[in-house]
Amino acid sequence: MSLSKLIKLMMEYYNDIHFSEHSIKAYTYARGIAEGEGISDGDKLILYSAAILHDIGIPPAKKIYGSSKGEYQEKEGAKLVPEMLARAGIEGITEQVAWLVGNHHTHELAKDNLLLQILMEADYLVNLAEGKASAEKIREVLDGFFITETGKGYVQGLFGV
Repeated sequence: MSLSKLIKLMMEYYNDIHFSEHSIKAYTYARGIAEGEGISDGDKLILYSAAILHDIGIPPAKKIYGSSKGEYQEKEGAKLVPEMLARAGIEGITEQVAWLVGNHHTHELAKDNLLLQILMEADYLVNLAEGKASAEKIREVLDGFFITETGKGYVQGLFGV
Protein backbone atom coordinates (compact mmCIF):
# COMPACT_ATOMS: atom_id res chain seq x y z
CA MET A 1 0.00 0.00 0.00
CA SER A 2 1.48 3.28 -1.01
CA LEU A 3 0.05 6.78 -1.09
CA SER A 4 3.25 7.96 -2.75
CA LYS A 5 2.63 5.46 -5.56
CA LEU A 6 -0.98 6.68 -5.83
CA ILE A 7 0.27 10.26 -6.15
CA LYS A 8 2.69 9.22 -8.88
CA LEU A 9 -0.07 7.34 -10.73
CA MET A 10 -2.34 10.38 -10.43
CA MET A 11 0.38 12.61 -11.89
CA GLU A 12 0.96 10.21 -14.77
CA TYR A 13 -2.79 9.99 -15.38
CA TYR A 14 -3.21 13.76 -15.63
CA ASN A 15 0.13 14.55 -17.25
CA ASP A 16 -0.78 18.13 -16.34
CA ILE A 17 0.87 20.26 -13.68
CA HIS A 18 -2.30 22.18 -12.76
CA PHE A 19 -4.43 19.10 -12.06
CA SER A 20 -1.56 17.34 -10.30
CA GLU A 21 -0.79 20.29 -8.04
CA HIS A 22 -4.48 20.87 -7.33
CA SER A 23 -4.81 17.26 -6.14
CA ILE A 24 -1.66 17.43 -4.02
CA LYS A 25 -2.87 20.64 -2.38
CA ALA A 26 -6.28 19.09 -1.65
CA TYR A 27 -4.54 16.03 -0.20
CA THR A 28 -2.35 18.22 2.00
CA TYR A 29 -5.29 20.22 3.34
CA ALA A 30 -7.33 17.04 3.85
CA ARG A 31 -4.44 15.56 5.80
CA GLY A 32 -4.14 18.59 8.04
CA ILE A 33 -7.87 18.80 8.68
CA ALA A 34 -8.12 15.06 9.38
CA GLU A 35 -5.29 15.21 11.89
CA GLY A 36 -6.75 18.33 13.51
CA GLU A 37 -10.15 16.67 13.83
CA GLY A 38 -8.78 13.39 15.23
CA ILE A 39 -9.81 11.11 12.37
CA SER A 40 -8.89 7.42 12.82
CA ASP A 41 -5.97 5.93 10.90
CA GLY A 42 -8.25 3.71 8.79
CA ASP A 43 -10.43 6.67 7.82
CA LYS A 44 -7.34 8.75 7.04
CA LEU A 45 -6.26 6.27 4.35
CA ILE A 46 -9.73 6.43 2.78
CA LEU A 47 -9.77 10.23 2.91
CA TYR A 48 -6.21 10.71 1.65
CA SER A 49 -6.77 8.35 -1.26
CA ALA A 50 -9.98 10.17 -2.18
CA ALA A 51 -8.27 13.56 -1.96
CA ILE A 52 -5.51 12.44 -4.30
CA LEU A 53 -8.04 11.08 -6.79
CA HIS A 54 -10.97 13.46 -6.28
CA ASP A 55 -10.81 15.13 -9.72
CA ILE A 56 -9.81 12.15 -11.90
CA GLY A 57 -13.23 12.28 -13.52
CA ILE A 58 -12.57 15.65 -15.15
CA PRO A 59 -10.72 14.42 -18.28
CA PRO A 60 -13.30 11.75 -19.18
CA ALA A 61 -16.19 14.09 -18.30
CA LYS A 62 -14.84 16.67 -20.74
CA LYS A 63 -14.40 13.99 -23.40
CA ILE A 64 -17.80 12.33 -22.93
CA TYR A 65 -20.02 15.28 -22.00
CA GLY A 66 -17.99 18.25 -23.20
CA SER A 67 -18.12 19.56 -19.63
CA SER A 68 -16.37 19.12 -16.29
CA LYS A 69 -19.58 19.89 -14.41
CA GLY A 70 -19.52 18.37 -10.91
CA GLU A 71 -22.07 15.65 -11.54
CA TYR A 72 -20.17 14.44 -14.62
CA GLN A 73 -16.77 14.37 -12.95
CA GLU A 74 -18.26 12.55 -9.95
CA LYS A 75 -19.82 9.88 -12.16
CA GLU A 76 -16.73 9.31 -14.29
CA GLY A 77 -14.24 9.65 -11.44
CA ALA A 78 -15.87 6.97 -9.29
CA LYS A 79 -15.47 4.51 -12.18
CA LEU A 80 -11.70 5.07 -12.27
CA VAL A 81 -11.02 4.61 -8.56
CA PRO A 82 -10.83 0.77 -8.48
CA GLU A 83 -8.09 0.55 -11.10
CA MET A 84 -6.05 3.41 -9.62
CA LEU A 85 -6.16 1.95 -6.11
CA ALA A 86 -5.33 -1.54 -7.38
CA ARG A 87 -2.34 -0.23 -9.32
CA ALA A 88 -1.11 1.53 -6.16
CA GLY A 89 -1.54 -1.66 -4.12
CA ILE A 90 -4.22 -0.12 -1.91
CA GLU A 91 -6.86 -2.69 -0.98
CA GLY A 92 -9.99 -2.91 1.12
CA ILE A 93 -11.18 0.69 0.78
CA THR A 94 -12.20 0.89 -2.87
CA GLU A 95 -15.93 1.27 -2.24
CA GLN A 96 -15.47 4.08 0.29
CA VAL A 97 -12.96 5.98 -1.86
CA ALA A 98 -15.15 5.62 -4.96
CA TRP A 99 -18.12 6.94 -2.98
CA LEU A 100 -16.17 9.99 -1.81
CA VAL A 101 -14.83 10.72 -5.31
CA GLY A 102 -18.32 10.12 -6.71
CA ASN A 103 -19.90 12.63 -4.32
CA HIS A 104 -17.30 15.33 -3.74
CA HIS A 105 -19.58 18.01 -5.22
CA THR A 106 -22.76 16.82 -3.47
CA HIS A 107 -23.07 19.24 -0.55
CA GLU A 108 -26.18 17.73 1.00
CA LEU A 109 -24.34 14.44 1.71
CA ALA A 110 -21.44 16.13 3.51
CA LYS A 111 -23.44 17.09 6.60
CA ASP A 112 -23.84 13.39 7.45
CA ASN A 113 -20.36 12.20 6.43
CA LEU A 114 -17.30 13.74 8.06
CA LEU A 115 -14.86 12.31 5.52
CA LEU A 116 -16.82 13.88 2.66
CA GLN A 117 -17.04 17.13 4.61
CA ILE A 118 -13.28 17.21 5.08
CA LEU A 119 -12.63 16.33 1.43
CA MET A 120 -14.93 19.12 0.31
CA GLU A 121 -13.40 21.62 2.74
CA ALA A 122 -9.93 20.74 1.42
CA ASP A 123 -11.11 21.15 -2.18
CA TYR A 124 -12.74 24.47 -1.32
CA LEU A 125 -9.50 25.75 0.21
CA VAL A 126 -7.63 25.02 -3.00
CA ASN A 127 -10.39 26.33 -5.27
CA LEU A 128 -10.78 29.57 -3.32
CA ALA A 129 -7.04 30.25 -3.52
CA GLU A 130 -6.72 29.23 -7.18
CA GLY A 131 -9.76 31.29 -8.14
CA LYS A 132 -8.56 34.33 -6.21
CA ALA A 133 -12.00 34.56 -4.57
CA SER A 134 -13.23 37.82 -3.10
CA ALA A 135 -13.37 38.26 0.67
CA GLU A 136 -17.16 38.21 0.38
CA LYS A 137 -17.15 34.84 -1.41
CA ILE A 138 -14.67 33.41 1.08
CA ARG A 139 -16.80 34.57 4.03
CA GLU A 140 -19.91 33.09 2.35
CA VAL A 141 -18.24 29.67 1.97
CA LEU A 142 -16.75 29.82 5.48
CA ASP A 143 -20.10 30.60 7.09
CA GLY A 144 -22.24 28.48 4.80
CA PHE A 145 -20.25 25.28 4.42
CA PHE A 146 -17.23 24.79 6.69
CA ILE A 147 -17.99 22.94 9.91
CA THR A 148 -14.62 21.58 11.10
CA GLU A 149 -12.70 23.83 13.45
CA THR A 150 -9.46 22.96 11.66
CA GLY A 151 -10.92 23.83 8.25
CA LYS A 152 -12.31 27.11 9.56
CA GLY A 153 -8.91 27.91 11.02
CA TYR A 154 -7.27 27.24 7.67
CA VAL A 155 -9.68 29.63 5.92
CA GLN A 156 -8.98 32.31 8.50
CA GLY A 157 -5.22 31.72 8.32
CA LEU A 158 -5.06 31.71 4.53
CA PHE A 159 -7.45 34.50 3.74
CA GLY A 160 -7.55 36.62 6.93
CA VAL A 161 -11.35 36.54 7.22
